[in-house]
Amino acid sequence: MNTRGEQLQQQDIVKARMMSALASDAARATFAWIWDACAEMDTYIQIALTPGDTRLRAELFGPSWQSLHADTFDGLTACCPSANSENGTVAQSPSLQAAIMNYASADQVEGDESFAGERFSSIIQFPVFLLHVLRVVEGKSLDETESVLDDKRLISRFTEYLSSGAPAVRAEQFALALLKCRVLFDSLILKREFTMATGDDGVWSLKRVVKGENRSRRSVTFIPRYVGSFPLDRGDAIEGEASDDSEISKRIRLIEAALRVTYTSPRTMHWITQLLDFAFRTPSTELTPDAVLNLLEKYAVGKLAPLFRAGELDANGFKIPRIVFTYLDYLLAVKSRDLDFQFTFRNSVEHFYPQSPDSELIRAYGALDEPATRDLFGNLALLTVRDNSKFTNLPPYVKSDSERIVEQSPKLRQMAAVAKQSPIAWGSDAIREHHDSMVDILWSEIRHHAIAV
Repeated sequence: MNTRGEQLQQQDIVKARMMSALASDAARATFAWIWDACAEMDTYIQIALTPGDTRLRAELFGPSWQSLHADTFDGLTACCPSANSENGTVAQSPSLQAAIMNYASADQVEGDESFAGERFSSIIQFPVFLLHVLRVVEGKSLDETESVLDDKRLISRFTEYLSSGAPAVRAEQFALALLKCRVLFDSLILKREFTMATGDDGVWSLKRVVKGENRSRRSVTFIPRYVGSFPLDRGDAIEGEASDDSEISKRIRLIEAALRVTYTSPRTMHWITQLLDFAFRTPSTELTPDAVLNLLEKYAVGKLAPLFRAGELDANGFKIPRIVFTYLDYLLAVKSRDLDFQFTFRNSVEHFYPQSPDSELIRAYGALDEPATRDLFGNLALLTVRDNSKFTNLPPYVKSDSERIVEQSPKLRQMAAVAKQSPIAWGSDAIREHHDSMVDILWSEIRHHAIAV
């Protein structure tokens, strides 16, 4: 318990223990500065670390605010506002006159910056992000047990880390890696974006922050602009420009969204660790969108490959994992050029031809010639629980008219197109034909990425 009678969070205890390992007040101030800024997961780190201070922002992240220029902990200490880099002591509080001057210049900060945290929402919370970074720092085999991303084990994981070497060195090493990974996270991992155009639900967003200008008759102020993440080294883009609309940027955003809605528990988001680790160890010149896309696709295919053998899907019905559905929807969206498709959280398996059709449905539309085809992948799609309950035992011909529901899945869209042709169009033959076609697409991906099955 702290002095306000509130329960301390595990990340607060970890922060205190790591700071206690540092030798000077300046080092501790620098560590706290980095840690507290990185904890603001819904705000881009360039803004969280240097709120309102565009001069310091340029010093830390370059003239276009895109990449971290400091490559040592001492270099960060030299920039830390609350640390005196000359004598290693924490800087004194500003004078009254300096405080008034700072307050007077506060109106130079644009609203775009002050509301940045309300526009974007991170897909993970800070304690889990700490565990992702810890795995990158440790450089160990990236196994995928849930315990390695279990935020309830935060203290024990960091206790092991600090005891694995000189604690002060470990703390400085982690702080630097934390900041580097946060810059990469903000540029490479999608967020949820909320604007007037997107409404309350928001959209999936994959953007980076760059320096922009706001000109008026009296002055020029520098403000953050949000542009497409790729190419990562482009600093002259304007918001909404071609980089955000490029096909490969949209494909990366699309597959990340597919992975996000598939692995909903923070403990299972190992694809984030994989991407952060790859980006952390890859020179910036080699961190291309093609390399990022290939890593993400190969990760997804590696998850579905064990379910296939000799070109056939070994699982039926409810035993088919969500990654099979979501990765196929990703592939179909790419194939149809529907790169702005928005994945939603769907966890209910829908039998397009009902699992338990009532007698009236059978009399009106006929029974399946081969009842076993009902549980084939060709007859299944993912829906939200709410929409699945609306479909219930309706015949496929009727379901195909529910456009809002059908649009949740490119696979379901193809199934509905067949069912619309006639009341009896969606039968065993259509199911098997669709099944074979979809399985062929997935099997082709397994071969393309040379994944062993």
